[in-house]
Amino acid sequence: MPNTCQNATPGETNSPTQEAMTPEQIDADLLATHERIAKREALRVARENLTRFEDEVLNPSGATSVVNQHHLDNYEPQERVKEIKIDNISIFTLSFDLQRRQDWLVDVRCAFRRDPQRYQTDEKKILAALNFLDRSCRYEWYRHVVGKPLEERQHIEGSWQYFEDWTLTLTRNATSLQADVTERKASGLD
Repeated sequence: MPNTCQNATPGETNSPTQEAMTPEQIDADLLATHERIAKREALRVARENLTRFEDEVLNPSGATSVVNQHHLDNYEPQERVKEIKIDNISIFTLSFDLQRRQDWLVDVRCAFRRDPQRYQTDEKKILAALNFLDRSCRYEWYRHVVGKPLEERQHIEGSWQYFEDWTLTLTRNATSLQADVTERKASGLD
């Protein structure tokens, strides 16, 4: 019988089967996490807009009132604002050496600086960076995180510095990891 966390989200358990997640399951979990974050971000923006509009309605003579300065149709809803795309970032692979890893981190950090509103938290930065890891590296990250106790896991998932340090460890241990990945592929586990 799996040992299910009381505070776990649906589908999240502390069972041994979680360590054997397939890359497809990992990708599906990553996509679901991105969707949850997007919904929370949209809710946060909606709450901010509601508060702002309530203030403007209660204080229509205020100098900062949108009603007095502009017609409301001039404002685009948050969903219509063009999303900043992260371009020209290479995919982090097990074959990266220390210099390529450093270049990759610089590119990712630049993308974060271009849109600080979107990447306010380390958790969001990590989720964005995971999109630029190849499947094997992403699998190693999830395997690494799942292998930790719950309290430590929560810290890890919310620490960009930890993630950067992990990429350094991954780069240094790449030779043995490449052998493990090749062995998993040969045995049909990946």
